[in-house]
Amino acid sequence: MAQSDFGSYVENLNAYIEANPQALTQYYKFASDLQSDADALGTAFSRYVTETEGYIRTGIVDYNGAVPVYGVAVGQGLATETVTLSDGTAATYIQPRQFRSVFTASKLSFYQDDVEVAYLSNNRLYITDAQITGRVFLGDDWQLERSSGLTLKWIGG
Repeated sequence: MAQSDFGSYVENLNAYIEANPQALTQYYKFASDLQSDADALGTAFSRYVTETEGYIRTGIVDYNGAVPVYGVAVGQGLATETVTLSDGTAATYIQPRQFRSVFTASKLSFYQDDVEVAYLSNNRLYITDAQITGRVFLGDDWQLERSSGLTLKWIGG
């Protein structure tokens, strides 16, 4: 804890690991707390608190029907659900929460809540919606330009 004329600041980082035959999950939690003397700061706030939780899960990250899909999932706000499959076995999968990425042997996916917004598979990138903030190049010879509408411009040799 740091102490000054402005108040005290506490920062904690916790981690724990959960392991079972289906997956290895690493949980992370960060919390910071600034308790201030409002008079010394000359501002309207007297306490600032921030918390975030993240995870890295390796093992079963999804199911293709009854077949488990193995990989790595990285995100925040992990929640899992256990369901009973038609053959009577239990299966645990990751619930959609916030932003997460999922790496498997055949696909790299990006999710926002329960929506897969982009993925890379079979040498192609699939994107639901794209906001281009710079330039778009097609190979080494072509560029999309938007200076006067949308045009395809030859930039090759």
